[in-house]
Amino acid sequence: MSGRSRLGRPITLVLWLAIAYFFAVVLRQVDWRAVASHRLNLPLALLVLALGTANRFFLPAVWTLVLSSLEGKPLRIRALLWPYAESWMARYLPGKVAFIGTRVLAAEQYGYSRVNAIISGGVEVVLQIVSVTALSIMLLSLALWSHLPFNIWPVVATAGALAILISPPVLRRVVDFYLHVQNRTDLSVSYLSWTTVFACVIVLAAMYVVQSVYSILLAKSLDLAVSAQWALFLGAIFLSSIAGMVAFFSPGGIGVRELVFVQLLQPWYPKEQLVIFVIFWRLAETVMDLLFVLVARLVRSGSSA
Repeated sequence: MSGRSRLGRPITLVLWLAIAYFFAVVLRQVDWRAVASHRLNLPLALLVLALGTANRFFLPAVWTLVLSSLEGKPLRIRALLWPYAESWMARYLPGKVAFIGTRVLAAEQYGYSRVNAIISGGVEVVLQIVSVTALSIMLLSLALWSHLPFNIWPVVATAGALAILISPPVLRRVVDFYLHVQNRTDLSVSYLSWTTVFACVIVLAAMYVVQSVYSILLAKSLDLAVSAQWALFLGAIFLSSIAGMVAFFSPGGIGVRELVFVQLLQPWYPKEQLVIFVIFWRLAETVMDLLFVLVARLVRSGSSA
């Protein structure tokens, strides 16, 4: 066993212990009395969990597409599912440093480039931010007839700058500059293609369709009437997701996402209903994450058997 492999195991153990701690923090913050006293449509809730867990598998597909393009060879989603699941759960660590760090550890273990691990993780996050920004603004504009309750131009400008950054021509120059600064001019790196970018956008679009469906079903399971205001509701869901992603020091966007959602929809819904929804929303997303990791672990065990 190599020195790096011996070092990786205790680091992985510490990572999972830290994740378990922050999950415990989340559960302690839940108003369990409100949860126990609220009526829940159980069949709909179980369908939400099934759809949400299945929805988690779109992101490993995006990562595999990006990493395959950067590595210059096709990679299998099945082989990368477990390292992605580890990095996905690492979002629950404050600062989100472990998100990319876990990818780097996986690069050493699975034999692909550390540089490509960093780039692919960054590209995936930026694609999500850009896509969700466009989707949330489109839905909120449709619901509110373009009278948005905030200035959209800083958000649009930021998303536009990020989109330009990960465009293949610009990203190639950024990577070349990084390798020059690191004195790694001898390193051969493949580059992201436009075909890969468009394929990732299609996969993300499918993911957001499924997310929209299970979000509306979750609201219906809690008797939150959203059918007449579906565009407003989904716009708030996606806008709050952006807030959770960019809240750098919030583990998994905890608190930030829920606050943005409640504040945005408070003029249209009673605050008590919104608070109940975000409690169940956070619990459902947490259970989905755990189920996703469990399935990824089972897939990994089946592959190594």
